[in-house]
Amino acid sequence: MASDWLPYYCREKRYGTMIEVVQKSGNDDKLKLQHGVALFLLHRVNEAINILEPIITNSSVSLGAANVCLIAHNLCEVIDKEAVSHLEWRILDEEEKVGEQSLYYAALSLLQIGKAEKSSDYLNKLLEKDPSSVTGLALKGWLELSLGKIKNASQAFKVALEKDKSNIEAQLGEIAIISVKDGISKINQLIVRYPSSTPPLEIKMKLQLSIKDWTLVIDTANRILSLQPNNLPALQIKTLHQIVIEGNYEDGCLNLHRIVQELEKHVNASSNELLFPVKLFSHICGRHSRVLTETIRLAEKAVSLYPTLPDALLELAEQFCMNNQISEASKIYRSVTKLDDSSVKALTGLTNIQFIESGLTDQVQQQVEFLAEVAGPDLSPELLLLRARCEAKDPTALLDKAVKAKLSSASLQKYGPQYFVELDPDFLMEVAKQFPENIEGTKKRIKVLEAITDACPGLAIALLYLAKSLAFCEKYSDAVEILQRLLREIEPSNAEAHLVLAQILVEQEQFTEAQTCLEQGLSCNLQIQERPLYHLLVGTMQRNQGDHSACVKSMQTALTANNGDYKLNLREIGSLYLELSTSLMALDQPEEAGKILNDANKILSGTEQESRLTIANSDLAVFRGDYMMALTLLSSIRSEQNYYLQACKKMADIHLNKLKDAQAYADCFRQLVDSKPTTENLIMLGDAYMAIQEPDLAVKTYEKAMQHSASDPKLSCRLGRVLVSTHQYGKAVKCFREAGQEGCIELAELLVRLGQFDSAEAALKDTPLTQKALVLAKVHEKAGNVNKALKVLEEVRETLGSSDVNLAAKTCLQMAEYCSMLRDHDTAINHYKRALIYQPDDAHAQISLARLYMQVNDWSSCQALCSSLLNKDPNNEPALLMLADLAYRRVDFNDAALHFATLLERHPDYWIALARLIEVKRRTAQLPDVKSFLEAATNIAPNEPGLSYCTGL
Repeated sequence: MASDWLPYYCREKRYGTMIEVVQKSGNDDKLKLQHGVALFLLHRVNEAINILEPIITNSSVSLGAANVCLIAHNLCEVIDKEAVSHLEWRILDEEEKVGEQSLYYAALSLLQIGKAEKSSDYLNKLLEKDPSSVTGLALKGWLELSLGKIKNASQAFKVALEKDKSNIEAQLGEIAIISVKDGISKINQLIVRYPSSTPPLEIKMKLQLSIKDWTLVIDTANRILSLQPNNLPALQIKTLHQIVIEGNYEDGCLNLHRIVQELEKHVNASSNELLFPVKLFSHICGRHSRVLTETIRLAEKAVSLYPTLPDALLELAEQFCMNNQISEASKIYRSVTKLDDSSVKALTGLTNIQFIESGLTDQVQQQVEFLAEVAGPDLSPELLLLRARCEAKDPTALLDKAVKAKLSSASLQKYGPQYFVELDPDFLMEVAKQFPENIEGTKKRIKVLEAITDACPGLAIALLYLAKSLAFCEKYSDAVEILQRLLREIEPSNAEAHLVLAQILVEQEQFTEAQTCLEQGLSCNLQIQERPLYHLLVGTMQRNQGDHSACVKSMQTALTANNGDYKLNLREIGSLYLELSTSLMALDQPEEAGKILNDANKILSGTEQESRLTIANSDLAVFRGDYMMALTLLSSIRSEQNYYLQACKKMADIHLNKLKDAQAYADCFRQLVDSKPTTENLIMLGDAYMAIQEPDLAVKTYEKAMQHSASDPKLSCRLGRVLVSTHQYGKAVKCFREAGQEGCIELAELLVRLGQFDSAEAALKDTPLTQKALVLAKVHEKAGNVNKALKVLEEVRETLGSSDVNLAAKTCLQMAEYCSMLRDHDTAINHYKRALIYQPDDAHAQISLARLYMQVNDWSSCQALCSSLLNKDPNNEPALLMLADLAYRRVDFNDAALHFATLLERHPDYWIALARLIEVKRRTAQLPDVKSFLEAATNIAPNEPGLSYCTGL
């Protein structure tokens, strides 16, 4: 029967549904008692009294009806004292002669209206009279559960079910306590027993949702809707999925509209039934206008039904605030203060509106302090956020408290609608925006945004903000992954996401890809070209292309547009001024660059970006040739500041490339290691030692780095390469071995150099053929087995096909060289041709093929190939040299002399060409013409053996 589910509907606060069920189920006094309870809970106390008074004479429900009726009378604006007195007498009289059934219904109705203590008294009396009462034990379980006494509740449900396995209330109680897996198994039994009832399916849907099994959740929701098309819990869950998981606002808004329409038709809707969807959907939608239109409509319905209920009024005011209808919100908050002039929530709302309209005034500051005193030590998250906004110094501690309060509240709930209401993603977004714009503040912001996006993976605005924050901390790969998922799965036309992705690509100097992203963003929304960030990115790309004049114009446009809702953050402002000053220096306008940096200093002084300005000023000093000033500026950046590493690199560059001081260059990295002895910094110091030809010091430094990251295969390989350069082959072999798969190729190459061919082959044993083929072939070749080398390469070429064009081309080239070694010139030519099919523009392959043509006296093919190369690249010297040799062999001395002379004009010390030119001139009796070429060579390389040879010739 539908009436069996009345206690369930009451626990779910679906009082209107209770009334509908009662009205359809008959005229029984027990049902009337539930009707009266529902009206009482709907704050319709007079109607509740009218329903309950006639059934007080029924012995089975009289005690419950009298108790609820008495409480209802005491809530009336005008209390009927005579009726109250009569009810009190009646209750005392009933308590003396009460039966078990009357005690049960009294305990049930009192528990339903929130009077747990009085309910417990009656329940204890019932169980004293009949300890085996199944309904009493089940109700005791729910009473204990409402008090948080899980163990007692579990015991009560267990005993009840031992006596009657079919008792619905005991079964539902047990399901509420046991594990989700067991709960689903139990609820399935109820679904089989009650195939046309929706409550068991609703419970199953919630259990599935608690483990985030959305596929099954939606299946169950659809099953509920097939039984009851207007079922609100199922509609809510489907809408929640569409908005929170899919980011599908089109379908989500359609379903939300259905929910609103159903509730508007619902004459007995409770304030909770009306306000819960408002709280839920407005706080998970990223302030989507269509969603807020529906939630405001529903909040207005709640206010029309409950005009004096503060919760309804406060919710409507908050909805207006979220929709930027500030004046309407202010009116509602004021109406709440008329009902309750000490309402902290209403006063907090009004103060927040003052802050929005006027900023941080003395009046706002005083009001916030007053509210904090009134609220006491346990400030609400909303008041903590308001205090943080008024905080002159660092608001982080207050913001952390606000976040902790929300997360703690949400953690007490299972994943589901109530969890989202307690989490309040919209509020957390507002908190995230308030963290300071520095690295530490952004790290805090990222944690908050990750909490939001973990719960709401379809919330585009949160994903976008998280990507921006990750990019700010230079976690580019994570940011790109988020943006790509946003554009691929949630909102492909999100212009803002394309813009942020372009920004990250610019930071990574992937300018071609960034340009593509900007174009895609413009195709989604042309208005993004009005944003300062767009012009900043365009200007940066123009500067990279060398168009500094255009860059200056773009940056100036960005400065002009930097207002309104899309203002640049501090880091972006820093980048703008740096790009602008760089381009001005490139245009030889150092004075203008200096002015720009002075302007930037006024804005960024005291922020984390100040160090970047210092570095930019050092660049300006270098541009002016004042290297000592540049070093002084850079040395002012302290080790704890964010751009210390960049400053160290700049100082090192000045010492090495401007002052030619190798030791000072290395000292910069030594200081970096002294301040932060990380693996990365030790590697940079090692690289610095290698750059100044100090391999022994480099080895020691890399070994220190290995102590920090002993399991890093890339670092082992780097150390191995340095050891090879210092001829410490034994240690190098050990390093490559320790690098495992990462170092096996380099290990094999080293073992080949050492003549250890068997060991080299063994080192490659576990490496895939496509990775080791070229090295393995080299092992066989050096071991004297060229045919075996060819066999390896042929095998890998067949395996590859066209899957890896680059490797296939290299394989063919190597095979061609081996065939040439075996004097199999025709096969070698075929391999070169095949390599050129894979990579038609490979100049090295073309030159090798041309040489082979010359070697086999196929002069026409050689000339055609060299001419083709020179058409594409007139400066290709090997091709020019071969054409000259061809002319020489054909005894076309004039043409040969022309080609050799062309080469020598470009490179006077090209000794092969000079020797050939001398030979040509000797044969044509024009040796005096060579004198000018010899003089040119003498001027640039007077002591070269090649010059002596040519002079002697």
